[in-house]
Amino acid sequence: MRNWDVWTPDIDVFQRNHELIVRADLPGLNKEDVQVEVSDDAVTIHGERHHDAEEDGGGAARLERRYGGFSRVIPLPEGALTD
Repeated sequence: MRNWDVWTPDIDVFQRNHELIVRADLPGLNKEDVQVEVSDDAVTIHGERHHDAEEDGGGAARLERRYGGFSRVIPLPEGALTD
C-alpha cells in the first residue's frame, strides 16, 4: 500500500451524562469492515476501505477518495469505566 492510500477518519469525542461518546465518519464501510477494541486506557477503531474494482475500466480516472487501512486510538480519561 502506498502512503497516500492511507486515510484517517474524522472522529468526535465528548462526554454526556457520565458516558464518553465516540463518533467516527466511516463512509463506504460496513460493520464487517470495522473493528472496535476497548482497553483500560483507550478505544481503538481500525478497519479498511476497499477500492471498487469495477471502476478500473482502463480509461481515464480521477480518484480523490482514500482507500486502505486505518487505525485511530482514542485515549480514555483516567478512571474511565470500560464495561
